[in-house]
Amino acid sequence: MMYAWYFPKNFCGHQAAGRHDWANVVIWIDNPALENVTFLGASLSQQTLEPKKFVFLTVAERNEEPYQNQKAIPRMAYAGTEQITTGRISRWNYTYKYVGGSNTTMRFAHSFPDKFAWIGMSFAYSDGESQDLIMWNQLTDEARAALEAADFGDTQVPFTDKNFEANLQKAWPF
Repeated sequence: MMYAWYFPKNFCGHQAAGRHDWANVVIWIDNPALENVTFLGASLSQQTLEPKKFVFLTVAERNEEPYQNQKAIPRMAYAGTEQITTGRISRWNYTYKYVGGSNTTMRFAHSFPDKFAWIGMSFAYSDGESQDLIMWNQLTDEARAALEAADFGDTQVPFTDKNFEANLQKAWPF
């Protein structure tokens, strides 16, 4: 399953750095025909653009891979899950238990991996707003044609007919 979001501005180092950003997440499941699927992992898109330089100094590394692959989905990535501290191991380390939460709904954020990098996808650890799910086949022919033909500069629509298979191959974590 691929989920995608469009952002009219792109950001690097917490500053607007261009127009258009498409971000996406691929969730890998064992068998889509089953009623209760098992999540095998997730691939979160990240930008491979050159980071900004500050006075001839590059302060962030360029991402070589277009996806950050995770073969295990953290328990806190599921909507409604709460992390409760149960004990202290050392000054900065604690033990936790996880309470509640969904087994099917995940939460994502569009955030900065560090303060000078390009913005990218990550798991969110607090609930936000839910967005409506719109499938590619639910779009009108005109809407699909417009997305196929649109020029978004350095970024591309990840789920169009010409990009979908290639993005799944890039995102493959196994």
